[in-house]
Amino acid sequence: MKRLSLLLLGVLSTFGVSAQSFDYLTFATSSGEKSVKALRTVITFSDGKALVKSGDTELTIPLAELQKFYFSNTPASVDAVQPDISAPVVVFTPAGQYVGLFVDRQQALEQLPKGLYLMKTNSTDTQKILVP
Repeated sequence: MKRLSLLLLGVLSTFGVSAQSFDYLTFATSSGEKSVKALRTVITFSDGKALVKSGDTELTIPLAELQKFYFSNTPASVDAVQPDISAPVVVFTPAGQYVGLFVDRQQALEQLPKGLYLMKTNSTDTQKILVP
C-alpha cells in the first residue's frame, strides 16, 4: 500500500498543476454581452436581478435575460462613449503599438488607414474604433 501511494504521488507530481488567470467576467444576456474586470468582482442576487459590482462599474441584469456568464481574457464589448471631438487623441494598434498623436478624433479618422485601432483622449477611457 505504501509503495502504491508513493508511486501515485510520484506520477501526480510529474503533471504540472496551475490555475488559469482570466481578466474579464462576461455576462451574455438576450440584449448582448457586457464585460467587467474579473478581479474583486462581487455578484449578489436580489429581487430577480443579478447585481454586479467591479471597481467603479455596476451592472444590474434581470435574471430572466441572463443566458450565461463566463471568464475570458478579452472583453466582449466596448461601451459607446461620446468623446470630446475637439480633444487631442492618441492612437494605438490593438497590439499596443503607438500609431500617432492627432489634433482631434476627426483628423485621426481621416488620416488612418482602414483597420481597428484603440483611441485615447484625456477626457475618456480608451475606445476601440473601426476605420472603414
